Amino acid sequence: MSARTATELYEEMKCMTVEERIRFFSLSLAEVHRELQESIAQIESMQHALAESELNHRQLVETAQDAVITIDLSGQVINWNHAAERMFGWRAEESIGSDLSDMIIPQEFREQHKRGLMRFQASQPSTILNRTIEIMAMHRVKGQFPIELSIWPHQQSGKQLFSAFIRDITDRKQREHLAWLHANFDTLTGLPNRRLLVNRLEQAITLAISGQKNVALLFIDLDRFKPVNDTYGHSVGDELLRLVGFRLQSCLHEEDTLARLGGDEFVALLPDLNNDDMSLQPAIDSMTAALSQSFLINDIVISISGSIGVAVFPRDAQDADSLLNCADKAMYTAKKTV
Repeated sequence: MSARTATELYEEMKCMTVEERIRFFSLSLAEVHRELQESIAQIESMQHALAESELNHRQLVETAQDAVITIDLSGQVINWNHAAERMFGWRAEESIGSDLSDMIIPQEFREQHKRGLMRFQASQPSTILNRTIEIMAMHRVKGQFPIELSIWPHQQSGKQLFSAFIRDITDRKQREHLAWLHANFDTLTGLPNRRLLVNRLEQAITLAISGQKNVALLFIDLDRFKPVNDTYGHSVGDELLRLVGFRLQSCLHEEDTLARLGGDEFVALLPDLNNDDMSLQPAIDSMTAALSQSFLINDIVISISGSIGVAVFPRDAQDADSLLNCADKAMYTAKKTV
């Protein structure tokens, strides 16, 4: 039945008896009451579902392995879950209502944090929101440690809030650092290996080209090292290599690099040299003298020496691999004269 206008209803009611009018209004009120009850039930169901959703959300936040921290536009903490307590050493009751920057943000990043909040207040674009970044955070007692951080802006009860999801990546960073050390350094002597040497040599050559300088490689091979291993064993030989590395390193400047290629072969990289070979001689003489002095290992006096081959960029070669090969050949030439 199509909806009737008020005028049509009025004309219809004029023709009704009193009893019919009472019955009509009773039915209308009953229908309104029924619809009202249905609406109330729907609202109560929605409120129950919302409360259940909020409870589930709180439980997820509180049981999360990652720290979840919520702050307002002033930087004041609104929420601080259990993981945040474990990660930063501050209890929730201490944190809520406090300024976040005073608790977990290192001093050198606090001004940047405040500027970020001010940019958001001014409706300026942010480069940190809704993406994952790596940054340093601060434990209450233990000091700084690396974290992975994601910040999500959202509204709650008409207020602008920011929820930060934080993961401690200390273990991952340590694994990455150990992998980098293993890939770039000799495990016996702690010196750079061939890979790191070539990398630094390529950088030195690039800088030498722009500055019209020379780069030198000193290829050092130990004389009479094999008899040490054969006579006293590899443990003594290994200790001798460590001591040789220490002595050779002491002959160089801070900007120089000493690397161990393997066995008893070492290479010294001297960057940013003047265009003459005279600047190399002090390092060569110092290394020769260091290797000619006896070594004392486990009450055993060991005497060795070293053969040094020299190659200079750009005179002898134009790239890192070729320069390394030239220094190797020059070392074998020097070894024949020993």
